[in-house]
Amino acid sequence: MGSYFFAFEQDFVTDLRCIPMAVRYKLDRAGLKLKLLDWQRLSAEDRQCLCALPGDTTVAVEMFARKLLSLVPEPLASITEVPLWEAPEPPEVVRSRCERFGYSMAPECWQSLALLQRYALYKLCRSHHEHEHRNLPAALREFGLVLASG
Repeated sequence: MGSYFFAFEQDFVTDLRCIPMAVRYKLDRAGLKLKLLDWQRLSAEDRQCLCALPGDTTVAVEMFARKLLSLVPEPLASITEVPLWEAPEPPEVVRSRCERFGYSMAPECWQSLALLQRYALYKLCRSHHEHEHRNLPAALREFGLVLASG
């Protein structure tokens, strides 16, 4: 998992003004938090570098964390969130938010998703940002969970 971007992120990945899901995933795996303002203060090259670094193994996550800590002068708050996206059953927040959009998240559908896809759905479902709620139906379509309307 290097510089992977979801289709629902296309409105901001050209300039990387927002933190892409793949980077947010690596941050959470590393137990780190990065403010959007700190992300935006990074050079375009540094943002691109952080996107391109892998985050699928423990060693890769440690390399990502070292690189990030070398770029951000202020200490980052550590997070201790339980990785609910790794659970075999979809978390309640995912089930309930998906139901609001008319989709029932069955355990077998949840299990068929890649971890990064589960992570993205989890973050989109628990977010308090309106634009991310707008992206949930797009993500469900992108992941093949609902038919494209149209």
